[in-house]
Amino acid sequence: MTHVTVHGGKDGRLAPSGSVSAQRAAAISALCLVAGGVILGAVHHLAGNHDSPESRLASVAFGLPLFTAGLVALLGTRSARPELWVAAGAAACPIAALSVIGLPVVIPAIVLIVLGVTRAARWSWAEAVVAVGIAVALAGVFAMLVFHHDPATWTTPTGGGSSSDIITGTEIAVTVAVGIAALAAAAATGGRSRTGPASAVHEAPPTELG
Repeated sequence: MTHVTVHGGKDGRLAPSGSVSAQRAAAISALCLVAGGVILGAVHHLAGNHDSPESRLASVAFGLPLFTAGLVALLGTRSARPELWVAAGAAACPIAALSVIGLPVVIPAIVLIVLGVTRAARWSWAEAVVAVGIAVALAGVFAMLVFHHDPATWTTPTGGGSSSDIITGTEIAVTVAVGIAALAAAAATGGRSRTGPASAVHEAPPTELG
């Protein structure tokens, strides 16, 4: 008599062999977004005029949307919620497109979108609204930092200068608020994940077929 051992999922489906590698790929891609946000802020700081009235927090705000997208993706990995991978990737793509420095982030962003789409069987309305809202909010607030011009001139003991655009205190506050709201929304909808056959599932005890 030949015995075949089948490892079933919690709902009776076969446990996917690629789920662990998918979660690992999503986690690596999420960390790339986090690192991209840090680099984006650092480059903005190094390239900026340190005599300008622009707050030092401006560079933090500039990298914060992409950094937050990475954190959202990490939340999705931790809770096995592929819709958050899609939200993070969808937010990161336009952010990368608006900044030449961020272009390498397009690759991990696309990886997150593909992994999320192929592993999410169905979303509730709440999950869909949150995912779309996070993507639009993070991409939108970054677009505000780039396209909303706030010209300024200043004088210093050694001279002065001017700029066609600085990041104001109001824009910094809005960016921080959007980042906090995105993370709160992602965490608040962290109920039971609706995932498809290719998603991560819990292992059930082996069943022997004789």
